[in-house]
Amino acid sequence: MQIVRVKELCKRLSLSRSTVYNLINAGAFHPIKLGSRAIGFDLAEIEAYLKKNRST
Repeated sequence: MQIVRVKELCKRLSLSRSTVYNLINAGAFHPIKLGSRAIGFDLAEIEAYLKKNRST
C-alpha cells in the first residue's frame, strides 16, 4: 500500500485543501492515521476515485 499525504492528495485531485477536507468529511476518502497529528491516504483509493469521477 502506498500512502500519500494531504498535500499530495490536493495536487493529484487539482483541488484546494478545503475542498479535499470537504470530500473527506463526505466519506469520499478514508484517512489513515500515521501519528498523533498526521494522516495519509491510500493511493489506490485515490486512483479509483479519479477513475470513477473522471469527466468524459
